[in-house]
Amino acid sequence: MSKTRRHQNPFTTILWCGLLVGTLDILAAFANTYISFDKGPTFVLKYVATAIYGQSAFNGGTDVVLAGLALPALFMARRRLKKAAQA
Repeated sequence: MSKTRRHQNPFTTILWCGLLVGTLDILAAFANTYISFDKGPTFVLKYVATAIYGQSAFNGGTDVVLAGLALPALFMARRRLKKAAQA
């Protein structure tokens, strides 16, 4: 029986690896914050959201938590687009 190896587009591979690394990164932040400060995941995500909302992020709800989840990806995409535009 022969197995064929499917070659993926490098962009797809990089995208999946970025998703994996980002997921592991946020999980590590959740664990570290829980162990060190006894705070849950929403605290971490609200802390990240302070980058755009300031200290009022800690009083926010689900929208602020989702913004905290999305912000690192948006910052990374912005940085990559800026580098690509300069090249």
